[in-house]
Amino acid sequence: LKMHYYCLYYYKRAQELRPNDSRMLVALGECYEKLDKHSDAMKCYWKAHCVGDIDGGIALFQLAKMYEKTGDHDQAANAYNQYIVDTEEQGITERDQQSKAYKYLAMYYVKRKLLEHAYHYAQKCTEFADTREEGKALLKQIAALRGENTANTSNNILGNILKDREDP
Repeated sequence: LKMHYYCLYYYKRAQELRPNDSRMLVALGECYEKLDKHSDAMKCYWKAHCVGDIDGGIALFQLAKMYEKTGDHDQAANAYNQYIVDTEEQGITERDQQSKAYKYLAMYYVKRKLLEHAYHYAQKCTEFADTREEGKALLKQIAALRGENTANTSNNILGNILKDREDP
């Protein structure tokens, strides 16, 4: 019904009755998110994670998405990374969310020029149908970046050798 203020009221009441129920905190965070109260939403998602998210890491995933929306890419990467670690430890296979997390992390590490990490997450992307093509494209981009790095390193070494020969 798109009556988010009513939802907010009732979820707050439910959360007061069960303060350690992560489901209520996630629902409260989603209400805040729909009302564009991002900082309140992030607080709810963080608290849901801290009290023990019983929905299989959804709070961390939502928190990562909120960091991504607000432009805090380092925090988003940390949250996605923690989400991946938690789901792997718990044996949870939420394929759609995992594929999005892997894709974000692969692109994040490509931008940071951390190619080993980027390669690992791009490989993971190819295991999912919805991110397979992006994963392949990222692998090609990583290969090209590695080729540039190798060429630059070779040129630097060659330049140093030639410089050493000229300087007696």
